[in-house]
Amino acid sequence: MRAVGKNCQLYITDVGCIVRRFALLQVNGWSKIPRNKVETLILRVREKFKLNTKPHVDVAIEEDMKQMYTRWRYTLHQMFIECQTVDQALSNPHVEVDVDDWKYLVELWQDESWKRNPETGVLPSRINTLKSSLDMMKKIRNGLMMMLKRLT
Repeated sequence: MRAVGKNCQLYITDVGCIVRRFALLQVNGWSKIPRNKVETLILRVREKFKLNTKPHVDVAIEEDMKQMYTRWRYTLHQMFIECQTVDQALSNPHVEVDVDDWKYLVELWQDESWKRNPETGVLPSRINTLKSSLDMMKKIRNGLMMMLKRLT
């Protein structure tokens, strides 16, 4: 599902702000956020917008938040990768991230078990990492192109 209507851009922006401001970062991904915390995030979105009360709407809100959370973590990880050393990364947290959250993420991204494929246990090659990044950028580009087509 996708947000549509005259307030869809406001909805997307506000959901992104809620995720960046309130979603837990000291976990190993969206699926590790406790259910009660996810429900609190859904309530924050519902407080801002008049949305249908049917259960499928909460599912859609959560899916939107999950995608935005994944993009947010990706952005933070890219910022970490750009640093030359761990000390440089630790001393340059993102302005929207609490220092303790940033420290947790930096430590997580250094942990070899985090880098391994959970299914195979194999460390990714540099080329596969670059391919994954390119795939993510293509998906984002395609989504933007679809949005632009709708506007014209």
